[in-house]
Amino acid sequence: MPKQEWISYTGYVRRPTSTDVFTAATQRIEDAFNNLPDPIFVSFSGGKDSTVVLMLSLAAARKFDRLPLKVITVDEEVIDPDTTAYIEDVGSWPDVELHHICHPIQHTYRSEVRSHWYPWNPAYKNVWARDMPEKGIQLWDTRLGDGIKNGYVDLIGAYAMDTLGYPSFTTLSGIRTQESINRLRAMFTSGKHTIVRGPETYLKPIYDWSWKDVWHAIRIHGWQYSQFYEKAHMVGKSFHKTRVAVWGNVSSMSDVKFFQAFYPDFWERAIKRLPEMATFAKHAQSELFTVKLPPGMTYREYTFLLLSAMEDPESKAFWEKQIELYIGRWLARSSEPLPDEPILTTSGYLTSNSWKNLANAMARNDLIKDSDTGALGCRDLN
Repeated sequence: MPKQEWISYTGYVRRPTSTDVFTAATQRIEDAFNNLPDPIFVSFSGGKDSTVVLMLSLAAARKFDRLPLKVITVDEEVIDPDTTAYIEDVGSWPDVELHHICHPIQHTYRSEVRSHWYPWNPAYKNVWARDMPEKGIQLWDTRLGDGIKNGYVDLIGAYAMDTLGYPSFTTLSGIRTQESINRLRAMFTSGKHTIVRGPETYLKPIYDWSWKDVWHAIRIHGWQYSQFYEKAHMVGKSFHKTRVAVWGNVSSMSDVKFFQAFYPDFWERAIKRLPEMATFAKHAQSELFTVKLPPGMTYREYTFLLLSAMEDPESKAFWEKQIELYIGRWLARSSEPLPDEPILTTSGYLTSNSWKNLANAMARNDLIKDSDTGALGCRDLN
């Protein structure tokens, strides 16, 4: 499809160009090899989007004689076996130098009793869902401190600069704005697909691709990909909606009912590691996970009711900050109070910002960190 070029910081005004998205992404990656700080890393999750970035980057690395391509994967432990097998296979390619990080960073979790868990936490080694990969890397004695309350950006930065000793570096990631309203908003606000944070540069070369563009590129080039997508498709999941994600993440909840059938042996280990998964499998699509507004109460009132009912001080402090950030982002571009429910703007755009969205996210522990800034954010529920 034609590339849509941003010409306003709000992102609402766009104009089509004659360049298709494949050509545009290829040019961005080639420009990165020529102009952005070395070394170039590809952030690789094993999903479809990072697969495209990996393959385009391999082509550029071959063109500019920059092999082997440095690839970083942040292993989240409770990942489907097909995707872990695919990542391991990529690591065996002669043109790839895989850096396999298995570090207990803070990860969000959809649970009634906790909002986070920590993959590869040494304290739970006896119930790890998988054995540590042979070349798995844990980062202690770095700027991460205790190492478990940081996000992906902090982790990659600590590894590239503190462990490998690079004074600067560039990371290419498969982030697409179509996947998340928060990603779209971030692009609208910054108007950039390249983010510079001091010595760290992050490029999103396929930010303007649709899911159809992704699968079209994979199919016509015959690129390998995780067979999890094929399993999900066999049971009726569309390629549009299927996502590779750590189990327990909100993104994986629609697939959880299939995990036991797909991977029975791994499922037994997974529910020992994350016991709430057994409940998710039975009730993730039921009313138990649907927020119902109490009679006579607004969503704003319900949000603060949920906050006052929290007993864990850390979770309560997290959500207090979350509310402050969420409202602050709204007021930065609107003179009206945050609406109780999503509304149509004067331009006909249905905003997802509302107290309803915030209440839903809080009730479901639907938490994220901005991949560029590390700031706490709230994933909008569509």
